[in-house]
Amino acid sequence: MVMFYHRIIIIIFCSYIFGYFPSDPTLSNYTNQSRIDVPGWPSLGIIDLGEGLEETIIAGTGGGLGRIINTSLLGSIEDNIYKISSDDLPLGANPAMKTYDDGNLIVVSGVTGTVEEPQGTGISWSLDAGESWQFIVQPIDSSDGDAYITKSWNGIEFEQLAITTAIKNVSYDIDVDLEYEYIYATSWAGMLQRFKYTDLNPTWELVPLPMDGQNNLSCDFSCDTDGDTQNCCDYTLNQNPDQNCDNNPNDYYANPVDGSGFDNHKAFSVYIDENYIWVGTAYGINRGEIISENCIEWVHYTKENTNTSLAANWVIGFHKQLLSSESSRLWAITWETNSSTPHKLSYTDDHGDTWENDNGLEQGIGAVTYSLNSTEDVLYASTSRGLFEINPFNYGCMDSSADNYDPSATIDGNCQYNLDNPIIDGCDLDPDYFYMINTDSTAYQILYNSSYDIQGFNFDIIGADLESIATDEDNNPIGDASDFLFFNWDETQENNPNVLGGNFDASTFSALPAGCGHLLTLILSNEPVGLSNISINGTDCYNYYTSGAECIEDIEWSKVEIPDWIFDQIGIIGEQDDNFKVYTSYIDINNSSALWIGTTEGLIVSDMLTSTFYYPYLEEAESLIIHPNPYLVDSHSNVTFELESAINGRLEIYDFSMTRVLSQNCDSNGERIICHWNGLNGNGQRIANGVYFCKLKVGSQIHWGKLGIVKFR
Repeated sequence: MVMFYHRIIIIIFCSYIFGYFPSDPTLSNYTNQSRIDVPGWPSLGIIDLGEGLEETIIAGTGGGLGRIINTSLLGSIEDNIYKISSDDLPLGANPAMKTYDDGNLIVVSGVTGTVEEPQGTGISWSLDAGESWQFIVQPIDSSDGDAYITKSWNGIEFEQLAITTAIKNVSYDIDVDLEYEYIYATSWAGMLQRFKYTDLNPTWELVPLPMDGQNNLSCDFSCDTDGDTQNCCDYTLNQNPDQNCDNNPNDYYANPVDGSGFDNHKAFSVYIDENYIWVGTAYGINRGEIISENCIEWVHYTKENTNTSLAANWVIGFHKQLLSSESSRLWAITWETNSSTPHKLSYTDDHGDTWENDNGLEQGIGAVTYSLNSTEDVLYASTSRGLFEINPFNYGCMDSSADNYDPSATIDGNCQYNLDNPIIDGCDLDPDYFYMINTDSTAYQILYNSSYDIQGFNFDIIGADLESIATDEDNNPIGDASDFLFFNWDETQENNPNVLGGNFDASTFSALPAGCGHLLTLILSNEPVGLSNISINGTDCYNYYTSGAECIEDIEWSKVEIPDWIFDQIGIIGEQDDNFKVYTSYIDINNSSALWIGTTEGLIVSDMLTSTFYYPYLEEAESLIIHPNPYLVDSHSNVTFELESAINGRLEIYDFSMTRVLSQNCDSNGERIICHWNGLNGNGQRIANGVYFCKLKVGSQIHWGKLGIVKFR
């Protein structure tokens, strides 16, 4: 399996990723320096957005970290955008940026180089909301010329191909284990690495992942073939000749080189959820159960596994969606490894035991997905075709007999009833509904109305376990389902919330005809809440009137429509422009109505309550002409600011600490603004030597420039 490293850069970061090349970084493993905020975006290419402290958003961009303050003031975003500058931030673009602890912990990685030869520039982290930063270089081995070096994990030594360069060794994703205080990085050619960020002088540690042929990997490096005749270590295309494949630690090798048969060591994405760590690679998904600080038990899922249904094997990202029932769904962005063509998404509701696919963005839309974000109800996908959303959850009362019945609801909310008219007969139900009523202590009748012949059924009980099925004196189930062949009621259903029944031999047992009535009676352990996951004949979705997460069919992704005036301002035709992509989105927790959209052309913000959009476009500084520059402040001349504009503007000047020293109006002659300044601050005092930041605001646009001040004695 040949991977194209350059494709990663092109797809994810486009041309913005290499627009910024600062000076050489500090090469020590640990330093600490305060930040300086400089007005304006580091780059229009917005890659990641995350929560900052006190109405602040942190942005990872193609030119370094950005910061947006006062995020509740959507109408003045352009006045509150800054670049975070510090010698202890990684060089170049930010392939990954994440925030934790309400924005107090920020972690960011860096990359420079060329499209064909990307080079990782290390990881920085802040424990004080970005006020100060610590830095560690990219993980690089010292090999003394040996191809393989000895590493250890959980007290066991193993062989690893020496990684002696930062080229193609890029931390494309990062995540934090807050319990054990580790930052994990998936660095492609650098594999899966971690360091303890609270150590005084942190050092990198390689974390072993299963090799390509392993379905699992234990802390002692043993593996289980699950009945496969293939020896669990006999699978590489280019094995070390000393490998004897007798399933012991000596048979384990870590090697991410192309063509060596170790694609699962090319780590690309990572997500930590409580005691699980999920790692996506060029060959599937690895679920690690964190047993202890130095013990992770891995299970390896691939498209080829018979017990999974991954859409593809290149996994570029994860997202956990919290659902209303306090359950969750883990999404995986799964790409085909040979191209960046439109693709399916994969998801699991049971910690990876089974995987399902969503092809809505692949079919019809033809989109490549870069990242996912969600609220409780809505999932957002940032793609090559724009921002899309899917909202399968429409909450409301689904009981037609209730006073607040909502016929459009798909997930049941609170129902209000006229207690004088309870449902007691299945024929009072709408078609294709189940209902449960309490008849006697622990006995609960299941009422039904079905437009289909019922060959088999399955549902879950919410809030209680099944103790038994009520039967008559002949031990036949009580209800219309008495003619069914029920499957192992006594053994498999006892003390279980799931009810399964049906006709498993059509030659002997007939289906329950379409109609309505009393299906059967359940004896339950305690008072239930309702039913959920109702399935009839294995395919058709049925509803339950008063609670439960229902099967929802025919859900389609819809586009978040960006208004044309934004594209007019950007200067492109629209979202059909191949250069326009949405990389990320963020729901502001401090302003629940604000949807922040990171694109290749800057930041777009939607106020979802008012359907108002904002585009804080910042033009290049070169559009503002400043002369003379540097300015001899003690001379008798003025410094002049010029800008093509038919309307008036306002000039503000800031010193290097971002303290404003001047604010004045600047008039236009109908074609240009020509504005003068004599070097005095607002108090009439001469300003000091140094570099000053000049902001000229014209309408909704802001133009920035730098001015050097030289003051004679």
